[in-house]
Amino acid sequence: MHAGDPAGSLVWAVEAVRVHAIASGRIESGGIGIAGLALTYGASNVGSCLLLDAGLPSRLMAKRLLAAFPPSYDDRRGFGAWLNNVMLTLKPANFWPDEGSRRLWMEFLSRRSARAGGEWKHEVQEVAVEWDGDPPAPEKPVRIRHEASQMATLVYSPDFTFLGKLKVPDPGIATCHVEVFVLPDHDSIAIHCFGPGR
Repeated sequence: MHAGDPAGSLVWAVEAVRVHAIASGRIESGGIGIAGLALTYGASNVGSCLLLDAGLPSRLMAKRLLAAFPPSYDDRRGFGAWLNNVMLTLKPANFWPDEGSRRLWMEFLSRRSARAGGEWKHEVQEVAVEWDGDPPAPEKPVRIRHEASQMATLVYSPDFTFLGKLKVPDPGIATCHVEVFVLPDHDSIAIHCFGPGR
């Protein structure tokens, strides 16, 4: 949503009415504010709205989760407990029908655990790169960015010239600060990741 967006204005108007009604004592506080979430995410039930608001990128995935794990909450605190239980119970390889859904689920879990905090670590990982042309000189810094839409982790020069991609995508890089250098073998890079354990 951006300035001048009618849908965004409608969401803000609905939330303003709800907050005013709470402040004037016309309704009780503590509710979720489903109308604004429903308008924002295009979902029709509390469970789907909260999953999408938490960062799950697909209404179809939300629907599948809610069908398999019926919600047992009526507020955000209950939603958090329910979602933690789902995360512990669900076996991605058996539950999600395709690789794309499994990757989106794992990225969702990574983002959620990063927001939850935890002890930060320094990890170094050596990964193979499929270069688009000649590789940079050893020890040269490069940048990497995971593109979920392409299901690929792309490698760039410091000025963002495309250089290639990791042979095995790594969506976990989104959860930490990274420094990346080309290794002497030219076929791989060293990723120094600073952040919550991956």
